[in-house]
Formats: sequence, structure tokens, C-alpha cells
Amino acid sequence: MAEEIVAGSADFPLKRSREEEENGVYAASTVSLETDTGKEADGVSAVIPGWFSEISPMWPGEAHSLKIEKILFQGKSDYQDVMVFQSSTYGKVLVLDGVIQLTERDECAYQEMITHLPLSSIPNPTKVLVIGGGDGGVLREVARYSSVER
Repeated sequence: MAEEIVAGSADFPLKRSREEEENGVYAASTVSLETDTGKEADGVSAVIPGWFSEISPMWPGEAHSLKIEKILFQGKSDYQDVMVFQSSTYGKVLVLDGVIQLTERDECAYQEMITHLPLSSIPNPTKVLVIGGGDGGVLREVARYSSVER
């Protein structure tokens, strides 16, 4: 059974002084929420508790943050840290090793682009090789082509 964590909230000022901002007082720190089994939930931003923030050195000065309604699953596979949470605006969100992989709200844009552009350029495609595609979205889009052998 998946663990459930209800995201907490606290009275943090949303406005910070320029000095705090420049000194990085609140940058890239995390808050730990505990599940009912005593296990900590990592990756929740301390800027505003109850929010997941993807912060990467690849994009200095940027972060993508989503409000967490509930953490649906958090664990570690043989290969990576896995978290699935319900966001207030993007639906269910899959996070691997702290990086957002897909959300219910925008997954179709990626799946459709990666499938329909190449398949539309081939007259009557019959065979398709999908490498990866663990969420099944590309296969869902490939199945829309009647010429593809199933």
C-alpha cells in the first residue's frame, strides 16, 4: 500500500528582503515531513512548506515548484529515488531522483510530439520500436495508428 503524507504548512513570510535574497538565506534548503510510519519525505522546498521544488545546477537561478496536496508514494528502487504526489494544479506528478519526469496535466504534449512527428512522416508505418517509455504514453499514441501492427 502506498504511503500517504499530507503536506504541512507554516507561517513563512512570502516576501523576503533583498538582503535575505542576496545572502541565500532560504535557497535550496529542504523541510522533512514524516509519514505515519516515521519515514521522512524528502524534496519539499523550505521556501514555502508544502511545495516541491526542482532545483538544479543545470538551471542556475531557476526552480520549478508545484504545490503538494498529498504524497502518494515515496520510496527507493534499485536505481533511483521515486516520489509520486498529487499536485494542486498539475495532477499526479512523477519525480525520479528529485527531477520531475511527467505530470498528468502536460504529459500529452511530450507524448504526442515524440510519437506523431516521426510517425506522420512515414507513409503507413507498420513497425515501431519504443525504448524506455515506462509510463506507456508513447505506446498509447502509437496505438492510434491503424497501420501499426499490434
